Amino acid sequence: MLILHDAQRWPTGALESLCGTWKAALSGTFAAVLTGPDRLRTVLERPRLASLRSCILTHYRCGQ
Repeated sequence: MLILHDAQRWPTGALESLCGTWKAALSGTFAAVLTGPDRLRTVLERPRLASLRSCILTHYRCGQ
């Protein structure tokens, strides 16, 4: 499991590569958890991150 804290701060290219890593993992055992403030949702809406968005199973908002 990979946990990215403050994922909204990561470069778009780095986030793009996550989905490729996810798909390449053996037996679908790779999991990534992206954490961050509400701005993370805006970052994930970038057109270049469409493939990453397609890999996201759940959005969970905790606190304010």
